[in-house]
Amino acid sequence: MRIKKIMIKATTLKGLVSILCILSITGCSTRHLFIAQNNQLNSYKTAYIVPLKKDTFNLNQQVPLKLRKEFGYNVKMISPLFIQANKQDFKESDLIAMYSYNQRWDLSPYMFSVQVTLTAAKSQRILATSSYYLFGKWTSDKYRVDTIFNQIKEALTKPTKPIKPIKPTK
Repeated sequence: MRIKKIMIKATTLKGLVSILCILSITGCSTRHLFIAQNNQLNSYKTAYIVPLKKDTFNLNQQVPLKLRKEFGYNVKMISPLFIQANKQDFKESDLIAMYSYNQRWDLSPYMFSVQVTLTAAKSQRILATSSYYLFGKWTSDKYRVDTIFNQIKEALTKPTKPIKPIKPTK
């Protein structure tokens, strides 16, 4: 009887160690997406991009490429001062793309999260925000950037149902 209890404890301990090893190897990812109603992202022609000053993960090249290839925007790199000085000169077909990342360290730096926000340049209305968080460095930086833009594209291709107004209760 005593031997069985010891074997059960040993088996349980092995299982627990196995589970902990699997959890430490795999990463846990989270995605967030906001798409404004009536965003008409397909009608925009030019994307003004504010590049990052410090760009460890090559986002200043990946993001414009995605906006050009995936969305068909004419991409122009600008400074934040340009936005402030030229607010009145933006057209209805212009949008501003801003992005950021957070990094962590696990024997080498890795991109912990990446975010992108697309804003109508003329009205300053947020059209879409997408983000991706991953605990661990088990996917490439390119995969993370692809994920945030794929979320936006998927949301744009899905038909949306109109929201039914809530009837007030008496």
